Amino acid sequence: MGGLRYESLADMPDGMRSKVAAKITVKAVPVAGKSKYHNQKTEIEGIQFDSKKEAKRYAVLMEAQREGIIFGLRLQEEFTLREGYRTEEGERISAIRYRADFTYYVSTTWFQGLPKNFCFDDVDYNYWAKIAQSGGSVKVIEDVKSPATRTKEYRMKYKLMADKGYKIREI
Repeated sequence: MGGLRYESLADMPDGMRSKVAAKITVKAVPVAGKSKYHNQKTEIEGIQFDSKKEAKRYAVLMEAQREGIIFGLRLQEEFTLREGYRTEEGERISAIRYRADFTYYVSTTWFQGLPKNFCFDDVDYNYWAKIAQSGGSVKVIEDVKSPATRTKEYRMKYKLMADKGYKIREI
């Protein structure tokens, strides 16, 4: 049995790691009819995702969590942007909510000892290193987006989230 063997993605050289992460296979779940945004429902580990891109992102985040780079990964966390209320006339106005694809925290200990100017080939590692070197435990909110899903409603919620102090990272 030959070939290179690595315990995890983190042990691989940067260039190889990004290529392997891009090839993570996902199982497509057939859907009747066409979807609104031409996405294909996809399933990984029994969890159904709205698109292949979202499923691949989940696989990358799960690997990062196994490596200890991130922790507290949650799917579909909901944020209330405005509470519901009743008008003086008794009309019920529903709450405005935003549901993130993924939320997690970056482990500052995983990146300890790296020089401040250390640069990875991988976009995620650079992003996570930057957060870790800022010193705090920062909640990362991610949404997998394509041009078609950057709707007027999404852009409004993006701004409301920013107004509440949250920054959404679009993947």
